Amino acid sequence: MEVLSLAKNKLAGSLDLDRLPAAVRSLLLFSNEFTGVVSLENLPICLKYLSLSENQLSGAICLTSLPPALEYLHLHKNNFEGSHDLTRLPK
Repeated sequence: MEVLSLAKNKLAGSLDLDRLPAAVRSLLLFSNEFTGVVSLENLPICLKYLSLSENQLSGAICLTSLPPALEYLHLHKNNFEGSHDLTRLPK
């Protein structure tokens, strides 16, 4: 599976991205009702597109260990907090 889209489904609860299939290249989970802290540290290495926008995710988010293939990252309209190191994003 290369594309996993569960966007706009009113899905709720916590979000565990640690066990995604290695072949996933696009993950679209925007416009749901996911809550809590989410880790971006163990995403599939070939992931190119990640959209977690318009949820209720919160807490600090680490952007320093994103997959090197990542080209699009959408996190807007959540409740993230803290400082973010934007100097180590994938190129």
